[in-house]
Amino acid sequence: MKTKYQWTEVWLLASIAMAQNCDDADSTSTYKETIKLPPELSKFKNIYHIISAGDYIDRSTFSIDELISGTKKLQDGGFIKIENDRFKPSKKTDDYFDNELGKRKHVSIRTALAIFKKMLDVESN
Repeated sequence: MKTKYQWTEVWLLASIAMAQNCDDADSTSTYKETIKLPPELSKFKNIYHIISAGDYIDRSTFSIDELISGTKKLQDGGFIKIENDRFKPSKKTDDYFDNELGKRKHVSIRTALAIFKKMLDVESN
């Protein structure tokens, strides 16, 4: 049975792609002070960067349930992986995104979200 992905997973996947290599702990101090994560999420080095990227993209914050269920669904679908205690896009995701990019070097956030939405086969609202 095919997993049904929602807009939240599109937004989460884009946030993971944006935050996959972030190391500046001070850049997310606001989130660390206001959002207390359970141990299953706080162990990831880039989790607060993912929250920050999501806030930048959609001007709202992921709920704890969205983070837990969304990362599980994306992992189960092979769209993200865990590497060095970080969430990162999988090769499957990188290859799909690169194919959709074509010869373009950069795209807007809106275009990137459209690519992830198409990849996850999310229906339009």
